[in-house]
Amino acid sequence: MSSLQTEDSLLDGGTMLLVESDSAIPVVDIDIVLRGGSLHDPVGKEGLARIYARLLRRGTGEAAKVGALTSPQFDEAVESLGAALSIDVSNAAIRFHGSVIRRNLDAFFALLASVVQHPALRPKELAHVKREAASEILSQRDNDRWLAGRAFRLALFGEHPYARSALGSSASLKRITIADIEAFHTERLRASNAVVAFSGDITADDAKALVKRHLKLPRGKASVLDVKDASPPPGLRLVLIDKPDRTQTQVFIGTLGVKLAEPDFYPLAVANTIFGGTFTARLVNAVRSEKGWSYSAQSRLYADHARDAWSIYTHPALANARDCVALELDLVRDFISKGVTAKEVAFARSFLTKSHAFERDTASKRLDPRIEAAVYGLPASFHTDYLSHLAKVDAKTSSTSIRSRLAGPNGRGDDLVVAVLGPAARLEKAFRTLPGVSDITRVPFADLAT
Repeated sequence: MSSLQTEDSLLDGGTMLLVESDSAIPVVDIDIVLRGGSLHDPVGKEGLARIYARLLRRGTGEAAKVGALTSPQFDEAVESLGAALSIDVSNAAIRFHGSVIRRNLDAFFALLASVVQHPALRPKELAHVKREAASEILSQRDNDRWLAGRAFRLALFGEHPYARSALGSSASLKRITIADIEAFHTERLRASNAVVAFSGDITADDAKALVKRHLKLPRGKASVLDVKDASPPPGLRLVLIDKPDRTQTQVFIGTLGVKLAEPDFYPLAVANTIFGGTFTARLVNAVRSEKGWSYSAQSRLYADHARDAWSIYTHPALANARDCVALELDLVRDFISKGVTAKEVAFARSFLTKSHAFERDTASKRLDPRIEAAVYGLPASFHTDYLSHLAKVDAKTSSTSIRSRLAGPNGRGDDLVVAVLGPAARLEKAFRTLPGVSDITRVPFADLAT
């Protein structure tokens, strides 16, 4: 029988420690998270946080407890312990995630703590990582969905930080130096800026002892960004990403959504589920089931410190693109003007409640929302009271949130960005007949991946 335990505590220097114990399986998941991710990339050096994270993965320096390890030696050490290690970079954080069998926990955490505290940061390795990153950016030329999504965010957010790509660009990567990496490391690696989390076969006392033994982060405060909401221009703005040889388009439509933890979050999350979050949602019924225009039809609600995007994605054939977009715009306007029904809300709440059980069925999954709360400075109740938050949403609160967040200045849902990838000349001719379009811009697809 497994033993379960949950603990949050502050360690020396202000590091947040989170523990989600479950001894059912002799495996431990470990996360070391530094608040502040790609949003902290200097202007003109976009991609720095991602390059930093990848460079850290390539070995330890002389000061490390495990000694100086090259990239192959470090990888071999991880594998020899029956462990796995990944590093993820988001707008808000850099997250080192490891998983290891219980008997090798101490050795693996020592290795992980060493690479976090004393990475090698070798100039030769930086050149290699930058070449890899530049190649990945160029490869996005063949990723039509990514190109359309990139164009959508650029049009929606403009000069706002949320328009920037964590990948960077060919030009910005060239500007990144080893001095930039070292400065970023020094600035972000602070005890009060870190969250250390353990889940699985480990107790809170064991976790504290591990951190005390192996992880000694510098004191001090890392910089914090005050991200304001974006202010997109009004009107229905159409962006055409020119790929002349395409017979199938990629379409994103949307506007600003909501912030994390604000009152409209849960009502709008329920509303988004109704609009395009299930196989029986309004968008799916209209575009896929009734018209057969796009196999994939979905809407997503993003949330961050400031208002992020609410977006709709479909991929109709070129011949159906204009009519598909017109239908989706009508669906959005109807969504805003009429709101949602009590029956729809009841179904969405039931769907989200049942899905929630699968999102919390392991210790590592239960830990994820606690990590997010620690990174974003959210109240613990934002996630722990998930089911209670859902239960409070009714048709009135959900409909009110739709109008207050998605309707735009004129209140009708006409202030939207539409990004369509395909042959721009043919698309522009077709979309000129779309009512209400205030602006049409053409973008060469290669520009988005360079």
